[in-house]
Amino acid sequence: MNIKVKILSILFTIFLLDTSLHATLIAEYRFDSCSWDGTTGEIKEHINDYNGTANSVQPSTQALINSSADFSTDSNTDYLSIDNSALNGLNSFTISTWVKTSAGDYQTIISGANTTNDNELLLWLRGTGKIEFFIKGVRSGTLTIPNIQDNQWHHVVLSRQDKNVILYIDGAIKAYGTYVDDRTIGTLTIDTNGLILGQDQDSVGGDLDQNFLGNIDELKIFDKILT
Repeated sequence: MNIKVKILSILFTIFLLDTSLHATLIAEYRFDSCSWDGTTGEIKEHINDYNGTANSVQPSTQALINSSADFSTDSNTDYLSIDNSALNGLNSFTISTWVKTSAGDYQTIISGANTTNDNELLLWLRGTGKIEFFIKGVRSGTLTIPNIQDNQWHHVVLSRQDKNVILYIDGAIKAYGTYVDDRTIGTLTIDTNGLILGQDQDSVGGDLDQNFLGNIDELKIFDKILT
């Protein structure tokens, strides 16, 4: 890891600690295993045992800290399935993770689905310099951001309470607003097998596409909005 990334990591850790004094870290995925073979629960979560399972994904030393999850296979078969308890039932939440990619395609960072809504939660890149999210099936619209598809590590944070949403890229607010659509009110409903890292879902745990191409590291989930 170069000095710049180390400094950024320290600064963003301080940022998260400072802004989350009244928030609880409920899930933390470090992806620091030596290997994965598809065994149920092998992806360790370090707070509440909301463990996950790897599907054609391996740890990589191309990491922010120690190891990352490597999604470099260009297919709809490489993804991490995470215990839905990490986000299911939350009204307020913050998703914080680091991503590294050079691909300019549509790429899904995280998706949550249930039997009636396959976009209960979705955060994805929509080409170079563009990002979009869905909450309870309602889309943000495409947002213009600095190019983070430059094969460098970047910090992405999506934070939500009721209809209020904040998006941070590398510590800077890139979107802040209130949904006008009342469908966004209420807790997330994410079914068992419906929380996926690295693929979009068109059904719960299936019909996968818009795969992430690169590495994801240090995924954290809080139970409050961070402002």
